[in-house]
Amino acid sequence: MKLSEMLKLGFKGFKPSDIKTINESGINTDEVIKLAESGYSIADVNELISLAGNDESVQPGNEAPADQQGPVDHAGSEGENSENNYNEKLSAQSQEIENLKAQLKAVQLQNSTRNLGGADPKDPRKEVQEIFRQIY
Repeated sequence: MKLSEMLKLGFKGFKPSDIKTINESGINTDEVIKLAESGYSIADVNELISLAGNDESVQPGNEAPADQQGPVDHAGSEGENSENNYNEKLSAQSQEIENLKAQLKAVQLQNSTRNLGGADPKDPRKEVQEIFRQIY
């Protein structure tokens, strides 16, 4: 790993121990730098490193194991029930949005009518007279 790559990772928030772990894992540092620039955290990169170390069957050219299954689609089995759940969640969220809008409006009204000048507003003319009394 080059010093410039180490500095780039350091600027992205990686600690020296994290950089050492990345270097020891044998993963291309350019990929790690791209992940860091994309907003991945140190924990995310470490998790990807551990996944890459555990699963070598994902490498190009290797055949997939026979016991590995693809993603399972549970949405198709539920059908109409999932649509009802979706509608219920949507209506609950829209109700929550309306409640939050009402609360926001009430707080904005309260803030707009608040006296920001203090408890006892003073007359500017009296302040100027007081200043001249202190001078003479």
